[in-house]
Amino acid sequence: MTFAHDGQHGGQLYAQAAKQGVTAEEALANWLDFSASIPPWQFSHSPHFNPLALLHYPDSSHRLLIDAIQTRFEVPPDSISICNGVSAAIHNLLAYLRPEHTVLYTPLFGEYEAVARAFGSKIHPINRLDKTTFAPQSIKQLAQIPIPKNSVVVWVNPSTPDGHYTSLAALKPLLDLWRKQDCWVLLDESFLPFIGFEPGLSGRSLLGAWPRLIVLQSLTKFYACPGLRVGTVFAHSEFLAQWPQAHWPVSAVDQALLLQRMLEPGLTVQNVLLLTRLKSELIMGLNQALFVERVFPGRVNFVLVKTCIKASLIVRALAQNGILVRDCQSFGLGDFTLRVAVKDEASQCRLLSAWANLHAVV
Repeated sequence: MTFAHDGQHGGQLYAQAAKQGVTAEEALANWLDFSASIPPWQFSHSPHFNPLALLHYPDSSHRLLIDAIQTRFEVPPDSISICNGVSAAIHNLLAYLRPEHTVLYTPLFGEYEAVARAFGSKIHPINRLDKTTFAPQSIKQLAQIPIPKNSVVVWVNPSTPDGHYTSLAALKPLLDLWRKQDCWVLLDESFLPFIGFEPGLSGRSLLGAWPRLIVLQSLTKFYACPGLRVGTVFAHSEFLAQWPQAHWPVSAVDQALLLQRMLEPGLTVQNVLLLTRLKSELIMGLNQALFVERVFPGRVNFVLVKTCIKASLIVRALAQNGILVRDCQSFGLGDFTLRVAVKDEASQCRLLSAWANLHAVV
């Protein structure tokens, strides 16, 4: 499968507001963004930051933040590298590795292909989904497809936009293939915290014995603060010691506010609610909605929707009501698919109400 990369990404609230002549302040106050798979939970207390810290450079060791990450993800500190979001990590890793060949198990974020091509890599796309049912292909069959030695391999787990999770045991035939071919493996686990933090769920448990395995982890999806640009790379300590990084990849504000967010005790409970009752209500409503052929629930905080009309028509009509959803063209799934995030009850009611009136505008 090949896919177009047109710079699309979820969460383009500011750009869409400007396109419609709406101020950023009005859009932030009144619009709903289902295009970005971010929980709707605000900080339980007003974000706080010591303004005196602005008179000094940030802590380049990220000591407090790395302590919290080490505790939460159960990874030794010398296997943790802080980055300015996963997007920055993708750019920096591929710029450093400069692979001659990049193997992409698609669909996945279009940025992987765009960045790899920018550094002169030859792209080898392998479709991991059935083209008609969107069901996962057999891992054993995928492992039979030859890949170049010494290539960079990208696997997203849980995947997007379908939300499927593959356990390490099920993934073993591919893990064995990648090892045999001496590949660098980028395992993107940005959405894995919505399933759990246990090491056995994650490629983190393999890092000590696999120097060419790199796990990318978003820190702002589960913790609902993507306005802070912080992510982490988990990798073998020897690799991280050699990989050149900016001295201050994230600001003091980013560090302090993310740490505050990670320590909020009620956030995990709220996300459990998101993935149970709220997600069930969204799926039920979408299954009864106009122009919806099927809803694929997945395992995380978004659903994949197959539509009976071009998804771009639905995207455009809902945007006129201040509601953003994402079509999946940039993932390579064609003109009849949408990805819709799970949100709070009031937001989902407003989405489904606007959807019920689509017949008048599409």
